[in-house]
Amino acid sequence: MSILFSNKKIELKTREMKFGTLDGLVLGEEGRCRKELFLPSKYKIKKGINENIGIGKTKTGKPRIVEDYSDDIYLIIDTKYAYTRVYNGYIYVSNKETFELIDSATGADGEAGSIGHWSVYLLKVTDASKDLLVQICYSGTKNSERSILLIQNKNITEFENIKGFKEWLEAGNKIGIEIPNEDWDEEDPLKNVCRKGWRLDVYDDYKNKWYSIF
Repeated sequence: MSILFSNKKIELKTREMKFGTLDGLVLGEEGRCRKELFLPSKYKIKKGINENIGIGKTKTGKPRIVEDYSDDIYLIIDTKYAYTRVYNGYIYVSNKETFELIDSATGADGEAGSIGHWSVYLLKVTDASKDLLVQICYSGTKNSERSILLIQNKNITEFENIKGFKEWLEAGNKIGIEIPNEDWDEEDPLKNVCRKGWRLDVYDDYKNKWYSIF
């Protein structure tokens, strides 16, 4: 049984295509220094675990939501939360080699994203034999308000913030990742355990240049 975890509920939307209408999920935004991603789908996505749902490919190689009975684990992580003037939206992971970035989408505040960006990540877990952490840095939120995903095989636990994750561990729960004491610093939480992610590039066709966001 495959699973797809999403940190947000995603409703179906209908698009007019050359051949007719097509239902799917819309991620990110259109516009300068933004990237919208449309995923054909028959299924709306609930927040949390969606069983027997995965991410496949269209005939042109683009991602789509499919019925999937394999043992794969997929994630859709949307980092949009609030106005991005102070903090962009992105993610860090504990072991980048165990994730495949299938695709991404981007939204922004301000002209050409001049104020800030947030991203949506489509990920596949390529190795779930060891515990994994995903640190979600939501746009417009403080470092201490980052949420945590704990992936233990097909058990995925979401913690609303760093404090909740620490209290869970202090209650006697164990994970297969050693977290040094200095990683509980509110200014830079989990700085040693989770400090790898994906630098995403967006194109400003008006200025004819690429921008990197993280």
